[in-house]
Parts: sequence; structure tokens; C-alpha cells
Amino acid sequence: MLDLTDSDNNITSLLGYVDSKVVIFMDSALTELANIIFLELKENYIKSLIEILPSGIIMKQIFNEEVKFGNLIYDKPPRILILPSSEISSLKQWELLLAVSNFVKIKMFIATELDDICKAKRIAIVNPEYSVFSSNFIKSYKCDGELVLVKNEGEVIKELKKGNVDAGVIWLHSAKANGLKGYELNKTFTMQIGLFKGADKTLINAFEILRNSHTIRENAEKIGMVWLG
Repeated sequence: MLDLTDSDNNITSLLGYVDSKVVIFMDSALTELANIIFLELKENYIKSLIEILPSGIIMKQIFNEEVKFGNLIYDKPPRILILPSSEISSLKQWELLLAVSNFVKIKMFIATELDDICKAKRIAIVNPEYSVFSSNFIKSYKCDGELVLVKNEGEVIKELKKGNVDAGVIWLHSAKANGLKGYELNKTFTMQIGLFKGADKTLINAFEILRNSHTIRENAEKIGMVWLG
């Protein structure tokens, strides 16, 4: 069982109605869109429960790994996914998905006051065991700074704001939303939406809203994401 209790002992990775049948698991790279998605579905009379975690954890959950937040063991299965295209592709190969659609494209960002990442002595990054993005960054990182591994992007930002690290690997849109300085990396990732087989009309409707919502698109583009829906 994965213990995902955050450093402040808060449950920040779940949003919505616990009894909802529209259960969405989305990569924490898109944290800034979670509340927008929840409200857009609610506006369309759809109650949802959204889990926001790194994709590596979500993939473990799909294959029956339990997670807990404090004393809460969370075991609801997802019906809709918003994940990196590489993860969605794997689920398609296993023939688990009814439908797939492109969602947004996002760009990696180094949040730091330094002019060179190699000058950073401590760099916060999501544990690569949980994040395909972190794994990709570490493969290309050639400097000697200590990598401080955390559970999610929110904790990267906390470490930066507390001054515990010199730099953090986050997203361009997260940097904009949190007023962080730094520079873009030449690394972009495509996020896709997947709908599991066996979906009813409500789930299909929710999937179509996510693909086509003007409100979600407007908010995504406002913070620097490229809309692909």
C-alpha cells in the first residue's frame, strides 16, 4: 500500500463527491485544471470525484495497488483518465479503454533564481518511480546537484517557497500560476483523456464535456497549456 499523506497531513489529492460514479484520475501535472473540470461538470449536472496524483501512482492503482491518505484507504476505481499519452497508449494496448482523445500539451520548467541549473545544490523533483516526466528529466540531467525526491508537484512548490531547495522541476503553467521565476525546458508532453470500457451515458457525456469544453480550454490556454481537444 502506498502512503500518500502529504507533509502537512492534508488530503489535497481528492476533490468532489465521494459517492459519485464519475471517478476521474488525472495526473498531478494538471492540478491547476482540477477545480475547473469539477465545476464544469457540476454546471452540466454531473457530480464527480477527481483524484490528482502522479501518473505512476495512478497506473499502480489501476492494477489494484491500494493507496492511503492519513488513515483513509482510497480504493475507488477510475472511469475516466487524464494521463500522459505514453500511459494511455499502454492501457489501449491492454484493451481497457473505450475511447481516447488528445487533451493538452504541457511544457517542463525549471523554477529557480539561478541562471544555470548546474549551479543548484538541491533540486526538488517528483519521485521518478511515480512520474514519467521526472524519469525523462533525470535521463538528461548531467549536473551534480542533489535531487530531493517528493511525492507530487505541490510538494516541489512547497520546497521552493520554504527555501529548502535552489531549484524545482515543475511545469510552465504551474510556474505562471504560482508566480515562480525560472526558464522553460525544451521538453513537451501530450496529455490524453481515456474512457474505460463499460461506460454508461453519464460517463460518456462527461468524457465529451472534457474534450469539448470552452471553459476548460480557455483556462488551460490562459496558463500556458496548448489545447488539443
